[in-house]
Parts: sequence; C-alpha cells; structure tokens
Amino acid sequence: MTESTPDTLLAAVTAEAGLKCTQIVRGTGKSMLVAGEMDGEPVIAKILLTTDPFWVARWRHEIDIYRSFARERPPVRIPELKWMNGQTALILEWIGDRPADEGRYLSCPLDAGDITAVVAAAEAISSWQPAVPGSPARRVMVDYKRRIDRYHRRGFFTAADREALLRLLARYGDRREFAHGDLLPANILLGAGHACTVVDWEFGGQYLAGYDLATLYVLLGDAAPAIRPRIEAAVASAGMDAEFTVNLACILVRELRIHQELSDNDIARGRLPGLLEAWAQGRRRLHACAG
Repeated sequence: MTESTPDTLLAAVTAEAGLKCTQIVRGTGKSMLVAGEMDGEPVIAKILLTTDPFWVARWRHEIDIYRSFARERPPVRIPELKWMNGQTALILEWIGDRPADEGRYLSCPLDAGDITAVVAAAEAISSWQPAVPGSPARRVMVDYKRRIDRYHRRGFFTAADREALLRLLARYGDRREFAHGDLLPANILLGAGHACTVVDWEFGGQYLAGYDLATLYVLLGDAAPAIRPRIEAAVASAGMDAEFTVNLACILVRELRIHQELSDNDIARGRLPGLLEAWAQGRRRLHACAG
C-alpha cells in the first residue's frame, strides 16, 4: 500500500463513493471516522490510515466480515454495509446511538436494562455460526497455546498456571464459537428502549466459548458490578465455566501487560492494583476449575 495523507485518502473515498463529508468524528494514527451522507442517507465512513501489516490484515478481515453479514446476519443489531473499496475504506449505516463509553473501560454505571441488553447481545453473538463454508466468521482468531506460552515466558503465568490452562484447553480440542473478539465499551452502542448495536468487527471470528462475556466481565465489571452476576449466570447456564475461565485468565493478563507498559504518568496506570487483585482472584478460579 502506498503512503497517503489522511486528506488524500478521504478525498479518494468521497470521490469514489459519492460521500458528502459533514464531520470528522475521530482520528488516530490508525484510522479515522467520518460522518456524512451518501445517497441521501446518513452514514459513517471508516478509513484506514496506517500501512502496518497487522492493522491492514485486521481491516481487510473486517471488510470481509461485513460483506459476509450482508449474506448471513447474526442475531444482533449491526450497522448495514453501504460501500467498501476492499482495502482501505468502508461506509456503514449511521447508528445515532451513544457508545457505552468512549474509552477502553466503562467509567460510569449502566442501568439494569442496558446490562441485560449487553449480556444478551454477547449471548446472541455466541449462539450464531455462519452456514456458508469458508465464511470469514469461521476464521480462528486466537492460538490459545501460543498465547499461554508467550505470557508464561514473560512471567505473567507461572508454570502451575500454564499447566492448569493447558489442561483446561485440552478438554475442548478444536471446539470454538463465534465471538466479536473486541467488545470494548466504545464498540457497544446503546439507544432508546435499551437498543444495543455492536460495531467494529475487525476481530470477529472463532474463540473458546465465553470470550465476549469474559471481555465484558473485565472491562465493564468495575463500573457496572451488577453485570458480573449476570455473566456468571449465563456462564453457568451454558455449562462453559472452564472455557470462560481460560478466556478470563488470558484477558486479565493481557490487560495487566497493557497497563504495565504505560508511562508512569499515565492516569490509566491507576487501574493496576485492581487488575492485580482481579488476576489473583482469576488465578484462584483457574486452579479450582482445573482441579
């Protein structure tokens, strides 16, 4: 991919798609979101800015996912794909609802209706499997053994942790289910009547059962503690405590790694004590589950 400026990329999309840009909603080094109109309808354009191979691959995967959703829609509210160029841009139906939060972690409580809607959305996603062979939604997104070994080498998992995780992992072989894979508060839009829309599917694919629920447990649970009993009930009802426990361990350790790599003056480092305590609890759960 050749290097281009954000203005050049935006100009190309507006010309190719007939997009009338009204506002740049958000811009980062990776991408930008642009609100506008196309064919008289409000839309949101997502434009890739980086040439980093990892994000290029994720971006193309998300385009593939949205294209597949046009053929087979999962039982959860998602924006409709309006246009894409296959490489650097896609244009989606505008959903005017608010994100659960702008950041990686929820900062304010959710009411009971929104908690119900968010957990129900995660369960609905996991209940769906595409029927079309070769669907991008059937791609396996995590090599769990490789991830466990990497975190063990870096000292996050002890030898006993690793052994317990691999013992649980062995119970499930290649069994996986569909998940969003990145269910951050910013990717959950909440609207009137507890409507819940899920956006940003660049990590959508196959995971151990309970991946999205484990993500919600970690990223939303401190600000909205009432969500955790709902998640525990969903996990127990589905009989997936072991898979959920593996996902929870991997997600907690990932969050620890992310926060330990922040600069000392980054306010987000204030979450570290809570994450360390959460992982201590997660470790106890892991070893009890692995028995």
